[in-house]
Amino acid sequence: MDKKTIIEKVKKISPKFKEIGEKSFSMNERETNTLVFEYEGREFVFVEGKENVELGWDYNDDLGNSITEYMENYSVGYYDYLLQVEKDIIEEYTKYINEAIENNKSEEDIQELKEALEDELGFNNEEKKLYKNSDLFVENFKTYLNECTSPVRKANIKSILVETDNQYLEKSMTYDEIIEELNKTIFRLPTEDEWEYICSGGKRTIFKWGNIFTENLDDKLFPKEFETIAHKPNMFGVYISYNPYKYEIIDDKTYLKGGDGGKSICGGESPLYILPCFSSFYRYKKTHNIFDEKFYTIRRVVSLD
Repeated sequence: MDKKTIIEKVKKISPKFKEIGEKSFSMNERETNTLVFEYEGREFVFVEGKENVELGWDYNDDLGNSITEYMENYSVGYYDYLLQVEKDIIEEYTKYINEAIENNKSEEDIQELKEALEDELGFNNEEKKLYKNSDLFVENFKTYLNECTSPVRKANIKSILVETDNQYLEKSMTYDEIIEELNKTIFRLPTEDEWEYICSGGKRTIFKWGNIFTENLDDKLFPKEFETIAHKPNMFGVYISYNPYKYEIIDDKTYLKGGDGGKSICGGESPLYILPCFSSFYRYKKTHNIFDEKFYTIRRVVSLD
């Protein structure tokens, strides 16, 4: 679609759209030159549609050497750490048990300490099973990724204007209330197909920046504290899938996109559970119908075709 046609279509939708101008964006070996607009202080970009776009992720898809290598190294390093933890646990409890014996503590007290030692070692051993075999750890990652991403499929995407960044809800609302409010405007929520296309740029890699894992990617696990590639606009000029604390509500009552409310990070999870949040195809299953304003966001779109 040429520049003149785009501007005409946008003006027909609403004269409140102000043309900012053309801008170029690039990521994951894809570059686009697009038009940027402003609407009541919020920025929107034109995203041209495309037919037969392949979306979703499959267990058999290639992770890429960079990600595989990182996961293997992480597994080996964390297993060594767990061995040290095991040693420290044994030393600590041995000290407590010996002190209890020297102080003539009851058999009951001593037995409690021994059972506590067994419990902690048991928990540590369960973790060791996950990290002991680096190949198995990678397979587990692939399995989990397959479980929490959308299936591979083809989709036809129409041209749309997309809000460049999501915004938190102003108040707690139900899904139906959100839709009702949007229906009073020219905007709507993106479908899952649209959201994934906007995020991935139509490239089937795990992340919008590709199947790569650089040193900076460690920073992506704590996106509020670091300025990394995750925060940069993607190939469409959209800030998307960069903060696991931010759920994005889409035109689907079943799934949320873009994050898990920080559950994986706050739970101290390994990359096995944190990294998929940054995938273009990540799905978080919705378990309730009340969205509070602290973690839930919307990204408005408007159709041009």
